[in-house]
Amino acid sequence: MKGDNIMTKAPTINGWKPKKNQLIVERDGKLLVCHFDKIFGEPEKLNEYSKFIIGKESYINRLDDIVLTVNYFEAYYDPEYELVTAYLKIKYCLDNKKFFTEENMNSYIEFIYELLFNPRMVNKINKMVDDNYKGDIETPDEEKKKFLKNEKKHLESLEFTNKHVKILLAISTSMKLMAGPLFHYIQRNKIKLPKGTDIIFRFYQRLFDLFGYSDYYVIFKEGEERPIADNIESEEVESFIKDNMIEPTYMENGDIRYYYKGTDGSTCYYTKGKINMYNKLYVYVNCFGADVKQLL
Repeated sequence: MKGDNIMTKAPTINGWKPKKNQLIVERDGKLLVCHFDKIFGEPEKLNEYSKFIIGKESYINRLDDIVLTVNYFEAYYDPEYELVTAYLKIKYCLDNKKFFTEENMNSYIEFIYELLFNPRMVNKINKMVDDNYKGDIETPDEEKKKFLKNEKKHLESLEFTNKHVKILLAISTSMKLMAGPLFHYIQRNKIKLPKGTDIIFRFYQRLFDLFGYSDYYVIFKEGEERPIADNIESEEVESFIKDNMIEPTYMENGDIRYYYKGTDGSTCYYTKGKINMYNKLYVYVNCFGADVKQLL
């Protein structure tokens, strides 16, 4: 790997313009081009894997934003170049080995999530979102205060908090990071995307589970479905974890658990409370006649 990707304090992505050496990916018409040789050297071997065909018009129109997001993420949040390494592995498996076809799409989705959205990458994406989200939708402005004063019935299911916005931003960022591998696979296998198909949504669906966590913890006894305590402050739990040197256990569904022995000797664990962001979006957009899958 050529040199170290030393992280400096990140500016916000809005208004950021990459320097020449930060252009890991670039746009070439309808192509997303990844300069693997900038990271790994050996251009004579790697250039054949550099081009991701996008193909879908709505994503071609967003390609500049996708390029900006990937370059920004690599410049400030991915010192190990996990994302670029994943891109290269995916491209090799698609173009050289031809491992993935339309028939084993579920296996390809699993492969993408193992590489792009492992716990380290999820933490990096969340850090990027935290650093860039400067808004506060929970403090009502004058117009919202008037609305709430006149509203007789408050629908909590339609309320969005800062945490909800951050979850949506993390999902949106992940969709951009996934765009190259997703659409190159579709173009490589000549997969048709008729109106109303759920193929693209199948690639995105697990993102709602990966990022749909609150800032509070809950406690479960091993084997039980209902928590024995909830809404526990992060500082309290993180202090307990540190004092007792508890290592995280990563579950296949994306949960991170911290196991310990309860006072009665039973096995218990802390984990972040879940937020079903898909259901929340479903309620919200259906009030206005939209479809969650079409929003993606």
